Order: sequence, then C-alpha cells, then structure tokens
Amino acid sequence: MDIPSLTIDAIREGLLARRFSATDLATEALRFAEAGNAQTNAYLHFCPERAMAAARLPTSRLGALARDPEPRVRIVLANRLEGAALVAMLDDPDYLVRVNVVRRLDPDLLPLAVGDADPEVRGWVARRLPPERLGLLMFDPEPLVRLVVAERLPEERLEAMREDEDLRVRFTVAERAPMALLPALLNDKDELVRAAAQARLSSSESRG
Repeated sequence: MDIPSLTIDAIREGLLARRFSATDLATEALRFAEAGNAQTNAYLHFCPERAMAAARLPTSRLGALARDPEPRVRIVLANRLEGAALVAMLDDPDYLVRVNVVRRLDPDLLPLAVGDADPEVRGWVARRLPPERLGLLMFDPEPLVRLVVAERLPEERLEAMREDEDLRVRFTVAERAPMALLPALLNDKDELVRAAAQARLSSSESRG
C-alpha cells in the first residue's frame, strides 16, 4: 500500500472491496509518519496502541479523537474521516496530519489549504489542485511549490511565471510555454533557460 498516492476515493474503494482494512490503513499511515519522523524529528514519541485503537473505532465515534494529543492518532483520523470532519483537520497543529488531510481532501476544497504555513502541505495542494486553480499558488514563497505549479499550470498561463526568481521554475516554463512566449525567454538571465527556449524555437523552424 502506497500511502502518499492514496486518494479518498481509492481508500473508500479499497475498504469496500476488502483489499485492505482500516487497521491495515492505519498501520501503513503510521509507518509513513514514523519514516518521515526520521528526517524531520517532528514527533517526540509515538503511541501506536492508541492509534491502532482509533483505527478500529466505528467512523461515527472518530470525531471525539480529533484533538487527541498524540499526532499518530490524528493521522489515523486524517485517513478515515470525511466531509466537514476532514476539513476541520486542516487546522491541526501537526504538519504531517495536514499532509494526510490534503492528500484526501476533495480537490474543490483544496483552496482552503493554499495558505498553510508548511511548504510540504502546500506542495501536496499544488499536486492535487485542478490545473485551472493553480494560479492560487503561482507566487507561493516556496520555490518547490512554484515548480509543481509550473509543471501543471495550463500552458497559456505560463507567461506570468517567466520571470520567476527560481531557475528551475523558469526552465520548466521554457520547456512548456507556448511558442509565442519563447522569444521573450531568449533574454533570460540564465543560459540554461535561454538554451531551452532556443532549442524549441530551432526545432519548430526545422519542422516548418
């Protein structure tokens, strides 16, 4: 089970088809959190027993655990709750809980998280927002978030990103932008961006 790739529809389908149980889901979500903690040291300690108990509770009783002090319990909730209860967890103080929320949230509700304080949360929002809504993150302060936007934004809107301060973003714009925008990129301050724009222009001329 690949926790980062699961959407709310995939989770619901998997549970209904009995491909995995809520306990299986909780186990993998906890493993995901623990692996991330090795890099971030976000948690002082883990209480897997309480988290597994939350995984076995009926959905109707989960709301009472939304403010549980143990982050892994709340991660389990973020992978089981739906609707307004899931949206309410966007205010959770732990960024890994919020990551799990935005990975499952209805795409139409993701604009609620574009102002999240953590760039990893906003990165997941950028990966899942409908492309036509990505303008909400076009000027995000985190370059990696803007890079995701440049990779997914409709091509006709990339002109707004051609002067981005990050080389990787401008290079992606040069690789994806409409041909009419490429001459302007020949004046970019970085040689890699200029070369990418020139290569596409030359390729177009040779085919013409």
